Amino acid sequence: MRTDITRHIKDAGLDRSISLEFDRAGSHHTAHGPGCEPASAAIQIVISSWSLAHSPLLTDICRAAGWATPNTFARFYNVQVEPVSDYVSFPDALSSSNTVHAALVSLPTRSDPHARQFFSLEHIPVNAAGWGTASQSSLYSSWYPQNALDMNPSTCTHTQLQSDPWWKLDLLKVYTVNRVVITNRDVASDRINGAEIRIGNISSNVFSNPICAIISSIPAGASYSYSCNRMEGRYVSVDIPGTSKILSLAEVKVYVVYPGNLAAGGSVTQSSTIGSWIVEQAIDLNPGFIQPSLACSSTNIQTNPWWRLDLHNTFRVSRVVVTNRKDCCPERINGAEIRIGNSLENNGNNNPVCAVISSIPAGVSATYTCNGMEGRYVNLIIPGNSKFLTLCEVEVYGEGPCLQQRFVKLKLKSSLSLSDAAARARLLTQLESVLAGRGISGVKLRWSQLPKQAVMRKEAAPATPLRKKDLQRVVKTAERIVGSPLSNLSDIYSNCLLTRATNIQQDPSHPGNYFFTTLPSVM
Repeated sequence: MRTDITRHIKDAGLDRSISLEFDRAGSHHTAHGPGCEPASAAIQIVISSWSLAHSPLLTDICRAAGWATPNTFARFYNVQVEPVSDYVSFPDALSSSNTVHAALVSLPTRSDPHARQFFSLEHIPVNAAGWGTASQSSLYSSWYPQNALDMNPSTCTHTQLQSDPWWKLDLLKVYTVNRVVITNRDVASDRINGAEIRIGNISSNVFSNPICAIISSIPAGASYSYSCNRMEGRYVSVDIPGTSKILSLAEVKVYVVYPGNLAAGGSVTQSSTIGSWIVEQAIDLNPGFIQPSLACSSTNIQTNPWWRLDLHNTFRVSRVVVTNRKDCCPERINGAEIRIGNSLENNGNNNPVCAVISSIPAGVSATYTCNGMEGRYVNLIIPGNSKFLTLCEVEVYGEGPCLQQRFVKLKLKSSLSLSDAAARARLLTQLESVLAGRGISGVKLRWSQLPKQAVMRKEAAPATPLRKKDLQRVVKTAERIVGSPLSNLSDIYSNCLLTRATNIQQDPSHPGNYFFTTLPSVM
């Protein structure tokens, strides 16, 4: 695998600007013998240019090597790839360094070796620490609070010697926190002992927020992970209770999850793109409060600009959350329409309207209720001339995927009388059980119209000249016996049919009675 991807990079003429790294480190790896490459080894392509990270050449390299790229979720600054199973790896940390790492993820899984189409971050923790701003109770020299977010463990934070020192991260919006990772400095490591990690929404007094974990100790230069069990909060703080204390941190990572966000597994497109404001940045989970040009999407100035999310399946959408840019011009979102449906007519902009955005304050996430509207496509469009459409984050929540209603015509061989309602219901129950036995569950069958029962009869064998001659001989013999000519065979058959039809018409319980419904008279 290493040789194949290296060869494709070289063939593309990118071997001087791209380096290939195989990550064997991490607590999730298992031991392997000499020369054995772990099946879960993460691969990074390190690129020195942001534009090159989004180049089609990168995608072509991945596909040629039999790998797939996640929807641009991995195209963040300084992405670290961390394996989560024997087959799947994912982007795990973000910062604002100048190097771009594009993580390649092998998508086949044990359950479905051919699953190479979708990659969702819905339940995968993402480091959101770099999206916020840091502060601390006091400052020692140039040991600034943001040093804990720079992805460089050699630069640390440092407070003065004081009572109850603290460090606080403002994530700028409320998140569901999965875990917090603390990296201790490589000297004076005992200063971290007894520190508390707190998560909550109180800014003025960090000691009022609930405790996620208490740090007993962390070895020098080591990183320890603390589970927070999906605590919710905007502020993440580290404090040390007591007098004459110093709080010094090498790195802090805060991993958040987006449970239920359908947008995380979708693909996106927009009517135009201005600069680095690419379309995928509206679903990259980063609200773009620090560097909007690298975390928000935006069209160019145009008539009726639009942005579209493809959920890949039909869902019942309960709500859509739109985050507006914080740095400037929040009024650009005014008048945007949220449309949901299954049609791509007019690029999906003719689908039904969920809501019209009158305005969203700068940096605010506004929620719009869609009441279970069904659709595969979620569009935002601003009608009018000379408009920009700028989106810093779009989240979609709902249920599904939905099984669309289908009509199936069945021809059954059954001894049951389908004119009986109980028999019809029993038959549908049996069919649902068969489908469930084949792995198709959650399907509800119903009759769209009452079944018609056809009376089947066996066709007579075709007459041959020899059989006709034999039949004529039998008829003549019978005529000699009775001493008189018999009626014509066709007349006898016609009379029998007429008698039988009359009996069926007069019997409403007969299955074939409805064939003889009297037609209206024509005057």
